[in-house]
Amino acid sequence: AGGHLNLAKALELALNEGRSMVSGEQIGLPTGDPSTFDGFDDLWEAYVTQVEYLAGLNILATHIAGEGQKRGGHCPLTSSLLDDCLARRRDLVYGGTRYNLPGISIFGPSNVYDGLTAIKKWVCEERRLSWGELRQALLDNFEGHEAVRQMLAYRTPRFGNGIPKVDALANKVNAVHAEFCWKQVDSRNGRYTCGVWPVNGHVHSGHRTGATPDGRRAGMPLVDGVGACHGADRSGPTALLQSVAQLNNVEHWAAGNTCNIKFSATSVRSNGGVEQLCDLTTTFMELGGQELQINIVDALTLRAAQENPEVYKDLIVRVAGYSAYFADLSRDVQDEIISRTEQVV
Repeated sequence: AGGHLNLAKALELALNEGRSMVSGEQIGLPTGDPSTFDGFDDLWEAYVTQVEYLAGLNILATHIAGEGQKRGGHCPLTSSLLDDCLARRRDLVYGGTRYNLPGISIFGPSNVYDGLTAIKKWVCEERRLSWGELRQALLDNFEGHEAVRQMLAYRTPRFGNGIPKVDALANKVNAVHAEFCWKQVDSRNGRYTCGVWPVNGHVHSGHRTGATPDGRRAGMPLVDGVGACHGADRSGPTALLQSVAQLNNVEHWAAGNTCNIKFSATSVRSNGGVEQLCDLTTTFMELGGQELQINIVDALTLRAAQENPEVYKDLIVRVAGYSAYFADLSRDVQDEIISRTEQVV
């Protein structure tokens, strides 16, 4: 594991002079007052600076951890089962394996795609918002700014709807952290790769992330994988998977990713539902998709399981990179799964 990087937090810092909107602490670099930005390019430069700074701290931490492993975290049994470790007579913590690629888990990518798209449209192009107004709305967690939140969330082109311009920006965003991390070498002489497998991290990281320019309120979960933000995929499953398939998996998500999609059980059980789901999945992979996690359960069943967990002990759901018994998940993770868009085949 190569640690975690919260892109939504990096955008937050870029919009607040490097200070957290949650704690007020200076945790990023002072990249300037947004009110002085001339346009989108200034914001982009600030965002890149914050991403590389946070990624650098993460990589430094993994170097420290890696050196600690060399002193006391040897893995003789696992190493004895790996041909290259045997041939080199070297434990895996010393780089005895053929591949030494620490994967950095990225949180909140689609929140950033949508947030940057919203800023570009409403602040830079149409000038419906000033930089100061946007910043204040985020600091206030949209309290007293509901019209602004609605505009950002519902009138902005969103990732996951097959919109080429938004999909292209997504790849531009992903190139920043992927290219920076790949240039770094870890304590086992491996290079850092990036991936999206949030497990529960998108929920917990959301607790520590302020309001974002995609209309998400402070403390709410970040995007649950490499797909669309909650409720943003409004054009159906085909459009969602078209957008995800446009992502550059080879160069940007070399450590893997997870795309979650939820279908209503009723639609899948209908005539031809299973065959249509099979065709959808096959086409997604042929277009370049990397992984797909499918939940076939309706929100009513999940809510009933929340209220009566003893009755639904055997209900298994896909979370974000793994499966679990729904009744065993924490309430906030359950709520996040229930809130996901329910598609129809």
